[in-house]
Amino acid sequence: MKFADYLKPVPSWSVDEVRAFIRDHEPEAYNLLDVRLSGEYRREHLPGARLAPLDRVRDAADSLDMDKPTLVYCAAGVRSRAAAAVLMRHGFRDVHSMAGGLRAWDGLTVKPAPGARTVMLSGSEDPLDLVAIAWIMEHGSSRFYHQYGAQTDNAYAAWAFREIAADEDRHMKTLKELVFELSGETADDDFAWSRVEGGEDLMEDGASVADTLAWAAGQSAAEVARLAMAMETNAYDLHLQMERACTNPTARKIFRALAKQEHLHLQRMERLLTGELGENL
Repeated sequence: MKFADYLKPVPSWSVDEVRAFIRDHEPEAYNLLDVRLSGEYRREHLPGARLAPLDRVRDAADSLDMDKPTLVYCAAGVRSRAAAAVLMRHGFRDVHSMAGGLRAWDGLTVKPAPGARTVMLSGSEDPLDLVAIAWIMEHGSSRFYHQYGAQTDNAYAAWAFREIAADEDRHMKTLKELVFELSGETADDDFAWSRVEGGEDLMEDGASVADTLAWAAGQSAAEVARLAMAMETNAYDLHLQMERACTNPTARKIFRALAKQEHLHLQRMERLLTGELGENL
């Protein structure tokens, strides 16, 4: 199977489409989620929007009516795509990310980040295929983080991205060990692409590493940190799904541990934006 076969579009609506929908529907007829950080929400948010920062979207999903249309927004449409993807994987069938986020809502021009797809699992994948998919995701993230850490002029961001890149490299080593646990065979560096064709230069959202780096070159370090939050949110959710799909105790333990690490990465990016480092972004 090809990696592209696992990628599904994340639906989005333009600001005009969201405005028209809100105008034509009563607030109780839909879910409206703001997935930015609490400080951003306090400064400005759409009337009736519920705050559900990325690290709490999974929890919010449990308290929402998944049969209602769900609109998700953030500052520029990057984080909301990740949140919409999480909701899709949790069974929400009518969910849309607002393209361009609140900046577009306020009339500003927003250059969208590449990639508007996400990995969707059926739940019946062979465990080794799950390892391959996770490997491909880690490989793409590692390449992006290493290269962005080298190209940014922001020393704080460079340090944070290099640290996360080193973690992603360790994750690939862990996955290589899991291959031996599951199959009794030693995995070479091309294992993932022998199981799942393609994806050598792709990230989890279907965008190429090169295109994402080109986009990042024209963005502030803060904006790239928000992209990283979206990436880590998807990785966190997918690893938890992989854990549930496996029966092998070791595989379940490893996928759970990887999910925990991705959640720590997400929190690190939040601190980069809101803590002492945030003043330097």
